[in-house]
Amino acid sequence: DIHVSGVSVAFHGQLLVEETDVVINYGNRYGFIGPNGSGKSTVMKAIAARSIPIPSALDIYYLDCEYPARDDITALQAVMESNDEVSQLEEKANQLNEAMAEADEDEQNKIQMNLEAIYDRLDQLDASTA
Repeated sequence: DIHVSGVSVAFHGQLLVEETDVVINYGNRYGFIGPNGSGKSTVMKAIAARSIPIPSALDIYYLDCEYPARDDITALQAVMESNDEVSQLEEKANQLNEAMAEADEDEQNKIQMNLEAIYDRLDQLDASTA
């Protein structure tokens, strides 16, 4: 269980949560309800980034995009499935980096362009935090 007192989360100087107790009990499911733009996602990002003291032994999975509702997989499976694109892009980047060593100059330019596109997409997916 997690119990943290005095939590405040601000975004661009506006307090979204002020001096609030955060209590998360094992086995329960939680969600945020509020109008669009009220800061629900920002608070979730703060939790996922461990901006509040959450023990490192606890796993936090944050899915930063919409995912279609399904009843055939668990929430964890949905997060892992969303990471499939990241894994595929990283594997392709590894293959291209290996091919770079044996490529001639024209091929290297093409490989470089492909790598840049892959790295741009990984940045969009924010692969380092997935």
